[in-house]
Amino acid sequence: MINIGIIGVGGMGISHCIGFDRLSECRVVAVADTDKKQLEYSKNAFRMNSPKLFTDYKDILKMSEVNAVVIVTPTYYHTQIAILMNNFL
Repeated sequence: MINIGIIGVGGMGISHCIGFDRLSECRVVAVADTDKKQLEYSKNAFRMNSPKLFTDYKDILKMSEVNAVVIVTPTYYHTQIAILMNNFL
């Protein structure tokens, strides 16, 4: 089982949540978004599990059970998040 954290649950992030939720070999264990309304809305994307919800993506990076992180934020944030991820490896 691959435990996934998703950073950013806007339109594409929700699509990623739905897609991973359909795979038996994956489990989304956490999602993060600065928009609390989007976080609440993202709960509807899951049939199989209820991931932890965070407003700060760094909380996902601190989770030892996360095996993979998907960055689904606006492109200009990707570098900043990816560089910070390296500090948590």
